[in-house]
Amino acid sequence: MDTDLPSGAVPATSALMSTEPQKAPDAKSAADPKAMKPYVRLAATLVMTGAGIFGLERFGLGEVKTFFGGRIDPTILSILVIVPMVMIIGGGLVFLIGRMRRL
Repeated sequence: MDTDLPSGAVPATSALMSTEPQKAPDAKSAADPKAMKPYVRLAATLVMTGAGIFGLERFGLGEVKTFFGGRIDPTILSILVIVPMVMIIGGGLVFLIGRMRRL
């Protein structure tokens, strides 16, 4: 058999034709949310919620401005910007602190 492989290299097809039985998928796979650690779940929830609120705020800000005649109370505007950022930063901190405690 002529191949252009260096000496000692195994063709990629030999791994596919292995006679070893394949493992069945584990019940706790990475896609299973119950397999995630609690601090990772909390951090992911905080970050995703913060990002979602931020996205809704950016999308809806133009609509709200037209509804209120172009003026929004600066307090409400700052809350709409600060709360998602605090949630995202909080999610990062929860992940870092949870990760350090597990080490």
